[in-house]
Amino acid sequence: MKNILARCVTGLGALFLVNLAAHAAVVYDNFGSGMSFDVTGGQGIGSTTEAEYGLSFAPSASGYLSQLTVAISSFSGAGEVIFSLYDDSHGQPGNVLESFALSSLPAYGSSFLPQTMTATGSTYLDASRSYWLIAAQPNYPDTAVWQNSTVVMDTLFAFRDTIFTSWVTQIHGYQWALRVETGAVPAPGAIWLFCSGLLGLLRICRYRKLS
Repeated sequence: MKNILARCVTGLGALFLVNLAAHAAVVYDNFGSGMSFDVTGGQGIGSTTEAEYGLSFAPSASGYLSQLTVAISSFSGAGEVIFSLYDDSHGQPGNVLESFALSSLPAYGSSFLPQTMTATGSTYLDASRSYWLIAAQPNYPDTAVWQNSTVVMDTLFAFRDTIFTSWVTQIHGYQWALRVETGAVPAPGAIWLFCSGLLGLLRICRYRKLS
């Protein structure tokens, strides 16, 4: 009986995981081939003052945010950058949805490894809306976020010095190297199916023990 129960639970778990995988997707990506980017031209974050820069992006499909991958490196030392995901409010960053911190960054000019930030899984991205990814450096002047000049497209950027409250938005010819992924959040029906199946198996097992 234990073997049968274990196999059934394993089968239900496998179906549950298949459902998770089916919902994972890359919904925005402007990295070059092989996750590359141009390390020679970029925008410094806080190199002369404490400032925030960000870009607007629209996901190609709806889903819960699972992770963000960015092109970022450090001029010297292990500078820290705080990334924040904002919703859009009339073409400018609105409310903060989620924040991420990156430190111990690769040195400028070294072999680059994309930096990935894992989300909580509770932020829902709607394909009919735009969002902003904003970078700020609390410990300037060491860190820079690099633009991807291998892909030349008009992109809406936002900027503000942190001593001011208003954003300045303008069109730039370069984009950051950014990948946005939605992920493994199961549909409510799959959760119900998994839990109800597991409860049914436990009841059968209990009934057989009593009999």
